[in-house]
Amino acid sequence: MSLLKSIGNKKVNFDFNKDFITIFSDKIKANDSHFINQSLKELHPSDTANLIENLSSEIRAKLIEIEAFTIEPEIYIELNESIQSEVLQILSSEAIAKIIKRLESDDALKLISNLELARKDQVLDKLPPKDRDRKSTRLNSSHQIISYAVFC
Repeated sequence: MSLLKSIGNKKVNFDFNKDFITIFSDKIKANDSHFINQSLKELHPSDTANLIENLSSEIRAKLIEIEAFTIEPEIYIELNESIQSEVLQILSSEAIAKIIKRLESDDALKLISNLELARKDQVLDKLPPKDRDRKSTRLNSSHQIISYAVFC
């Protein structure tokens, strides 16, 4: 059973039942972007993240690949780290850059630092110069701080 509570104009879902996850998975398989977007539009970002986490890896990948679906930064932040990593592997560099542009600096830094060096450079190249300079400077400073803390 699912308990709903409204917060502002978003419905907060405390528990997704297996039936809904099955229906949602079937809609993803059928590329029913209208149903997907309508369902997610009404949910709080943390609940959307919870729903995405409860999907199988295969279905989650299919969801990310649906053209009409975009993962909002607020949703990305709410995903657990292993799912975040899985999503990063699926997303294009452009999509990651769009997420980074809309994240708070600390969250953007965390996301960038989880990327492999080659991918990190690709993503930073997709950012506008002012964002790229600010994020890469902050990233370099953080690596220096981390290196200092580890080697001292």
